[in-house]
Amino acid sequence: LDVAATITVYRCAGGQLDLTLIPKATRVLRIFLDGKSVLRRSIEGLASWHGSIPVPADRSRPNCTFQIVPTPLLGSTRIEFVRPA
Repeated sequence: LDVAATITVYRCAGGQLDLTLIPKATRVLRIFLDGKSVLRRSIEGLASWHGSIPVPADRSRPNCTFQIVPTPLLGSTRIEFVRPA
């Protein structure tokens, strides 16, 4: 993987990673959670992309590692983990 960003979240069960990204030269955005693909989306030509990656509440592992993989250049305006209320 060519990883542009790695985000580690402690006690992540039931929360979600909220993103606002700027594609720049990125055609396909890929996001992984603990090494497993959770999103593959064509974002070419968009001014920005907004999305969330939910984490199951019944997750057995306490921590999450997200990897954001652009092809090849990506900007961000928001990368925030939102915990359950």
